[in-house]
Amino acid sequence: MRYYILFSIFILSISTALSQGDTVFSRDTIELNYQIKNTIIPSYQNMLTLIASPDMNQNEVDKMIDNNAKGTMEARLFYNDKVIVENDLTPGADKDKSLRGDIEIAQYLRNFNTNYTKSEIPNISLTVTKISSLKKKQYFFYNVQFECIYDGTTTSGKKFPKFNRVAELVLIKDGKWKSYIGAIRFPLDNNRDFDTTNLYRNIIESNGDLERILKSLSDEKAAKKRKTTAR
Repeated sequence: MRYYILFSIFILSISTALSQGDTVFSRDTIELNYQIKNTIIPSYQNMLTLIASPDMNQNEVDKMIDNNAKGTMEARLFYNDKVIVENDLTPGADKDKSLRGDIEIAQYLRNFNTNYTKSEIPNISLTVTKISSLKKKQYFFYNVQFECIYDGTTTSGKKFPKFNRVAELVLIKDGKWKSYIGAIRFPLDNNRDFDTTNLYRNIIESNGDLERILKSLSDEKAAKKRKTTAR
């Protein structure tokens, strides 16, 4: 219950900031789905992997967290530092709701830093398994289910089972649509994350070759990777 109270407060802060009269084209949905699979969730995986690395000191971890939660819209991964995470740092929380708790993203990541065993090869894997159709409440969003594999252990030696999470990806338009993580939690019962509730049906079909769009996105991703490697 506390999760939904906190998340409702967070949503009020989003709804006052978004311009939801903007048009959504079919091309936008292709780009956003590609972005979710190839940028957003992989970036979150990379962040957890870096936090779990013994090569990262506390100052570096804190700076990375702040950049992704409080930095510029261009730089950050999360909508803001008030994003709520339903805690998964106690193994078995996916099955036992009493092991869960609600926490803001920055504190969650700092807890991950102290509770997950450091390793040269953290072996953290997040794989997108399902993306909902575009939904709209006071804002546009996708529900994204991803499978989590943490091959490491807690600092007390407890192993993590494989489990699923759902991220709510909030859409912001600044020139073009971009997505930001607005919440992370366990899946709702009865597959409610992917039902027709709040489905947005007014997407406008736009001209554009699918293969050309995906190639352009792939080229953009490759260019960013080369730029990062060259630093």
